[in-house]
Amino acid sequence: MESMARRLELARFLRTRRATINPETVGLAKGRRRRTPGLRREEVAALANIGLTWYTWLEQGRDIQVSREVIERIASAMRLSPSDSGYLLSLAGQQPPSVELRRDEAMDEAQELLDGFTAGPAMLWNARFDCIAFNRLADVIYEWSGASQPFGRNMVWRTFMDPKREQLYSGAEPLVHNGVGMLRTRYASHLGEPEFESLVSFLMEGSTKFRKMWNEQHTAALAPVNFVLTHPQFGQLRLRSIRALFPPVPESTLVFVSPSDDPTKSVLERMSRS
Repeated sequence: MESMARRLELARFLRTRRATINPETVGLAKGRRRRTPGLRREEVAALANIGLTWYTWLEQGRDIQVSREVIERIASAMRLSPSDSGYLLSLAGQQPPSVELRRDEAMDEAQELLDGFTAGPAMLWNARFDCIAFNRLADVIYEWSGASQPFGRNMVWRTFMDPKREQLYSGAEPLVHNGVGMLRTRYASHLGEPEFESLVSFLMEGSTKFRKMWNEQHTAALAPVNFVLTHPQFGQLRLRSIRALFPPVPESTLVFVSPSDDPTKSVLERMSRS
């Protein structure tokens, strides 16, 4: 039943799209004898360089096997948009192509998303957990803008090597442990890569606490975490962190931090106005 429904939908889609195509947009003369709008079946078949019989059977919803190349030629002949082409491929039982943004477009999209989150800090981490984008509240709390050291925007490095961050996390030991576990999990896919190896090496040499945690071989997933931060100016903040992958930037992670009680909510609102 599913296969039949897919074939019938594909047939309807092709007929509907064919009827909307202006012949002149695909290089054909409109002519005087066209009684119906759009292209004729034989014209689509010719533009796609496939047999008329095969194309007709597709529009009739017949049970035939058609290659990905043929479907892509039909999509090109009809001047389908990327989303329409992906839809046609899916109906034909083929995997649609992934839509990839350029990195600058993806980063702009991420920044808009982060800036639109006003309940608390929001960040985008890369594969190594460097903070590569952040909203205003994240900058107020974590002080990303002023970071200048080689690892100054790395979450794990700042946790263990920045005295201010150590004070901030003084009541958040589970969060610190979780951060090391996430780095360990990601490290498995990047063994031997200079960027990862240099970060781990610096931390192993510079922090006894990190070295102890790292040697425990603990791993952690991108799961929600409840934690408490101790801010030098605003006091204790009770927060909840939600993390999710952000596919437009490979191996990146979106992080949204929201208040978990009313006093923290009030403090974050004051922070956002300061």
